[in-house]
Amino acid sequence: EFSCSNKKLNNRNNLVLKAARLMKEKYGIPFGFTISLKKNIPIGAGLGGGSSNAAYTLLGINKLLTMNLSPEELSKVGSRLGSDVNFFLYDYPWGLLTGRGQIVKPLDVKAKFNYLVIYPKIELSTASVYKRAKADLTKSFGNANMLIGTLKEQDRLLVELSFNCLEKAALSVCKELRKVKEFLVNRGLCCQLTGSGSAFFSFLKIQSQKDKIKTQSIIREARSQGWLVFEVKTY
Repeated sequence: EFSCSNKKLNNRNNLVLKAARLMKEKYGIPFGFTISLKKNIPIGAGLGGGSSNAAYTLLGINKLLTMNLSPEELSKVGSRLGSDVNFFLYDYPWGLLTGRGQIVKPLDVKAKFNYLVIYPKIELSTASVYKRAKADLTKSFGNANMLIGTLKEQDRLLVELSFNCLEKAALSVCKELRKVKEFLVNRGLCCQLTGSGSAFFSFLKIQSQKDKIKTQSIIREARSQGWLVFEVKTY
């Protein structure tokens, strides 16, 4: 039995149900589950909401039935559900994902950051964004190594070095998204797309009361546009 607070996701194709079915199939679980999903992360935002829901279904069943499966064992199921599901099986704030995203290497990074996440309530199709993407994503590995170095050193070059190969494609798919980015950049936010979109995130460097006042002003303006704004931090 499955129910979801978001009625659009209350269907048999939800990744949560697929995750439960795969666990039953792989480990011969002879009974079903009653699962209720309270959706907080916006859908179609590139924030990994569906993938994290699937991952925590696997983790939940593992704990509930005292199966004692390791993240590596669960990842064999997770890789069948989606490319970035496995990241959420590991309790690490930072990770390097290779292959198509299903191979996860936790990173020994102690850096903590504050962010703004701005979701303009635009749902983007991941497939359409990837179809437009012309970059060879695997060629960016050298840049990723540089990023890991700056993360470990907590270097201020992190913002300048970070990138999203899918952003150009996403902005070409949705003109409204370009207007959102212009709005944020014009107010001094150095922001990037999250995954395949449509949310944006920005590192916050709050050092003074003046910075805090400016940030709160941007948040109010963004919310006046009808967008969702979240203040979050690395755990």
